[in-house]
Amino acid sequence: MKLRTIKIRLKEKAAARQEALEIARRLDAGERDPRWAEEVLTFHTFDSLRSVLTDERIELLRLIHQRRPPSLTELAALSGRDLKRISEDVRRLALLGFIEVEKAPVAGGKTKQKAPRPRYDTVLVEIPLT
Repeated sequence: MKLRTIKIRLKEKAAARQEALEIARRLDAGERDPRWAEEVLTFHTFDSLRSVLTDERIELLRLIHQRRPPSLTELAALSGRDLKRISEDVRRLALLGFIEVEKAPVAGGKTKQKAPRPRYDTVLVEIPLT
């Protein structure tokens, strides 16, 4: 799978809403712009961004990308963190689309283990000053 770049940006709620409405209007009118196909995640405050992309979650993204652990148990061992916390962080990162979680059968058993997989190889953060 070819990995991609996701852009994270800070934008006030009203401005983000106005931009989305404008894009929808232009799409309805038949216009196209390659920038509209970019994968962008918008946060309205820096605090909300930091609550999602904590240092621990960024480290998990790096471990998942670099080591490709076959299970959450292995990811917990690689990170030195508790499996319950890892599971919570992986669930949150997957909900936001940063990673995918594949279910793979465990050898000799019917249960399936969850293997986290990266969706992106780069995360760009954009903070406009105007």
